[in-house]
Amino acid sequence: PAIRLTSLRALTPGRARLGGSPSRLLDSFVALQVALAVPLLVGTLLFAISFWRIAQVDIGVDPRRVVVIRANMIDDGRPDEQHAVHRRIQERLSTMPGVASTALAQTTPLHDGFGVSFDVPGFTPAPGGYPMPMINAVDPAFLAVMGMRVVQGRAFTDADNRPGGATVAVVNEAMARFFWPGVSPIGRCIVIGSRPCTTVIGVVAKAEPFTSLRGGNSEMRGHFFVPIEPFSDLNAERVLLVRTSGDPRAMLSLLRTHAQAARADLPYVDALPLDDWFESQRKPLRLGWSIFLALSALALVIAIAGLAVVTAHGVTRRTREMGIRLVLGATPGDLVRLMARRTLIAMAIGLAAGSVLAFAGAGLLKTVLFGIEPGDPRVLAGAVAALFAVGGIATYIPARRTGRIEPSAALRID
Repeated sequence: PAIRLTSLRALTPGRARLGGSPSRLLDSFVALQVALAVPLLVGTLLFAISFWRIAQVDIGVDPRRVVVIRANMIDDGRPDEQHAVHRRIQERLSTMPGVASTALAQTTPLHDGFGVSFDVPGFTPAPGGYPMPMINAVDPAFLAVMGMRVVQGRAFTDADNRPGGATVAVVNEAMARFFWPGVSPIGRCIVIGSRPCTTVIGVVAKAEPFTSLRGGNSEMRGHFFVPIEPFSDLNAERVLLVRTSGDPRAMLSLLRTHAQAARADLPYVDALPLDDWFESQRKPLRLGWSIFLALSALALVIAIAGLAVVTAHGVTRRTREMGIRLVLGATPGDLVRLMARRTLIAMAIGLAAGSVLAFAGAGLLKTVLFGIEPGDPRVLAGAVAALFAVGGIATYIPARRTGRIEPSAALRID
């Protein structure tokens, strides 16, 4: 209809016709265009807000410029031999230009982990027990390499990382709140496996173990760290964390080559930016936002064109009538409101129908959104308000032509 209405005849004052089709058909098309634009714009806003909020999640670490180095030697030699090879890799990488610091750990930070036999003397669990906290044995430099913030107590030192000495641990905030609510955990005892008391020396912010940025349903995301040398027998796996001074992706090939050279028959060494672990969680939101943005932009353009052209057609079709109204005393403002009212009513009907569609369809996005409910009324209200404002402008611009009609010229139109 919009293409037909842009023909020379349709926009010639006094001669605008649509082959006898009632104007209600045009109003129906306008309402349909607007109704389809509403859910698309709502989807765009939901994905945009989700993407922004997931980017603001404080995970307790700074994964930027950190590379995870893995050499799969789980079936290659004794655990102590594997540990020695990882130390040689660490020594080689530590001397490379562009490497700021390195740390050895048993598992990838916050991405995976393992549980051990664990007990807190004096703690009485609720019926059904409690989720097993995850443990990671790490170098003293680990907390600094990962950008973790110590909010109570202190971090590990080299003196803590010696076999045979007193064993110590650093816990995350969730674990501290769960086992020692309202009191400081510093100096408290935890029993790990068959070892004697391990003393808590510090608390780090956040640092919750997860496989998804969306987190889990557990009310306690406990995670604690111990020095790797006294606890080297907990797990034979190792990962090396390398913080670079520049873009880590520019160094991946060089880091892999230097690590591979630590031993002639070393299995393939993998090097991956730590931020990529989390980027996989953000990618669906970015993709959804991009798709909805493209579709909503297209729907918005179509709706605006429909509103503008239908209003312009009404102006040209009723030019003679407008001239008569001016002669009888109508003001230009009266004519503008008269021409815009019918299109705005059609737009309002479309907005109402589109709101119903958006509310009904938003639930389908529940599993992919983050930090916002699909039926958030503020998002729907924002989308409707934006469409009404843009549609109102698109309607007003052609409608204001009626205010410039010369009565004498309008009355002479055939």
